[in-house]
Amino acid sequence: MKDKMLILTNRPLHNGPRMIREFNTFQEQFDIVAFGRTKPSNPRIEYIDISTFLPLFNYILIQAFRVLYYYKLTTRIYERYPLIEKYILSNDFKIIIIHDPTFLPLVASIKKKLDIKVIYNAHEYHPLEFEERKNWVNTIGRYHYKLCRTYFPSLDLLVNVCEGIAQKCKK
Repeated sequence: MKDKMLILTNRPLHNGPRMIREFNTFQEQFDIVAFGRTKPSNPRIEYIDISTFLPLFNYILIQAFRVLYYYKLTTRIYERYPLIEKYILSNDFKIIIIHDPTFLPLVASIKKKLDIKVIYNAHEYHPLEFEERKNWVNTIGRYHYKLCRTYFPSLDLLVNVCEGIAQKCKK
């Protein structure tokens, strides 16, 4: 029996090159479960539609806290995904790979409870993703910076696309 791996993203799985490479790379060693927006084209991957694990009230609460953070009315990060957390805790995953910085608090919390490896596949340096848009940098970028600064130390591995991003993440 193979160990289980979870790939967690808010992105489509059927055409995401990074997720597809992960499926192809790890499908022989792991039984893979993937949360995402669309079903992967690989039939060996167990698919879970992430929207079914994000109830409307929880989504509204997360958005409200983000707005409060953007307008500097709080410094608290509130990225709670109780249904996803419950699912992960009730399964025997050995590795979780995330693709979105908003899942960093979730996996950090789970790491404290389980003996599990966590990998963050950073598609870019999120705090400066849209650095040409000052409003974005001063709101969402600032929020992503705090997520990265707070939760990167709890990761087992951070994967990114180039040395420049690696250096920004290291800083």
